[in-house]
Amino acid sequence: MWQELRYIKTLFDPYNRLNPGKICTPLESETSLYPIDSQMRADFDRQIPIQVREEFKGAMNCNGNGLCFNFDVHSTMCPSMKVSGNRLYSPKGRATLVREWLRLLTEQNVSPDDLIFKPRKQAVKLADFVAKIRNTLNKNKEYDFSHEVKAAMDTCLACKACASQCPIKIDVPTFRSQFNELYHSRYLRPLKDYVVSNLEFIAPLMAKQPRFFNFFSTSTFAEKAANKTIGMTYLPALSVPNLQHQLVEVGYQGESLESLEQQATSGDFSAKNCKTLFIVQDPFTSYYDAKVVADFIALIKKLGFKRLCCHSSQAVKHNTLKAFCINLRKQRKTKPIF
Repeated sequence: MWQELRYIKTLFDPYNRLNPGKICTPLESETSLYPIDSQMRADFDRQIPIQVREEFKGAMNCNGNGLCFNFDVHSTMCPSMKVSGNRLYSPKGRATLVREWLRLLTEQNVSPDDLIFKPRKQAVKLADFVAKIRNTLNKNKEYDFSHEVKAAMDTCLACKACASQCPIKIDVPTFRSQFNELYHSRYLRPLKDYVVSNLEFIAPLMAKQPRFFNFFSTSTFAEKAANKTIGMTYLPALSVPNLQHQLVEVGYQGESLESLEQQATSGDFSAKNCKTLFIVQDPFTSYYDAKVVADFIALIKKLGFKRLCCHSSQAVKHNTLKAFCINLRKQRKTKPIF
């Protein structure tokens, strides 16, 4: 039976590339099988403290089934792996890198408390900031395995296909944010991270004087400066006139959510109010393509619906992508508008 298995192995895998060291080897191969008591993946995983494993359970739960290696064009997982052809840029590859990164940190006697995110209660100390600058300047002089993990994480599109298509649902964007938050506690963040994270907070202020800011943002100098400093090109122009002026033109008269809640609580919620349509604004559309919002509100009015524009929850996606976990936790604590 053993020889027959080796004969089959020789026919289909003469160079012993498929699962080498397991089950059997090709005929005339001098490669030996793995011993039964050889180290398994779980032996390395157990070196990581339990509390850290719980914190990074998305990466720890990956069982290596390899469904993310699928090249089927109709499969949504994983786009970065399909384009690059590099298995390190797959959910399985990223989970493996994070587990090894955590294990190496444990070997270096890094405290589990330092690997579990805790909101800062005070501003960053000057000494910590100076240390970040020093570590960033010495990036290319000192080897750090976290740079390899960072390179794999930077190719992730955060599309969350793995969160739904993976049988284990490991959700790479979640532990990607956890890793990046810890990575940037040692190394400086690029300027573009702060720009992207705060853009939705700055846009409402800029929209009050759109012509003034458009004059600078659309200039040739600003285009070149933005490309060199934050890697952005073709900066969009703010809508002129802004959304507030266009809403006045279409006859929009807002009503507060508080008044609607009072009507619903008191039972004075007429059939007219039942046809109220809540519009959750997208910040980029509202400030950079305001005419779309104004035209949509005008259409709703003609269809006989009552309109109510709601403010969006700002920068949640951006804070997730750029791993501003402190800002993200503050937003999650904020009472949802609905």
